[in-house]
Amino acid sequence: MQVPDSIHRNLLKKPNSFLFVTYTANALVNSILSEFAERASRYKAIVEYSIIIGRRLNMEDIDLCRMLTNILENAVEGCQKVSEGQRIIRLNLHSKGNFLFIKCENSCNEDNLRITNGKYKSSKKNSDRHGYGLKIINGIAEKNTMVY
Repeated sequence: MQVPDSIHRNLLKKPNSFLFVTYTANALVNSILSEFAERASRYKAIVEYSIIIGRRLNMEDIDLCRMLTNILENAVEGCQKVSEGQRIIRLNLHSKGNFLFIKCENSCNEDNLRITNGKYKSSKKNSDRHGYGLKIINGIAEKNTMVY
């Protein structure tokens, strides 16, 4: 397959600065955490991970991927809405037996939080076109009989 010249030039201008870090024995989780640590660093956010999980978890890889990426995407977005010195993301991911515990805390502008019927809603303009990540997280939690 031929790479278009415009893409090739951009790749040469921006060498891959992605740093892969091994946080756990689970390669999928390592990839996701590394990617989002790099994204958060672009906005000068501090990222703290506490990860204690095994190589295999009691959920499908696709669900784990979708859940973590949506949680961390929301966390990075939240950090973008506060001043530089206040940006932080803390993710705890622990497994014990058949249970997976996920807790994510991040900086955000609390004035923009919208909660309806005990659920967070998108605070973006045209919110009817957004908020799918929260629905995905909730659906995965229900599918895997998790508490959300």
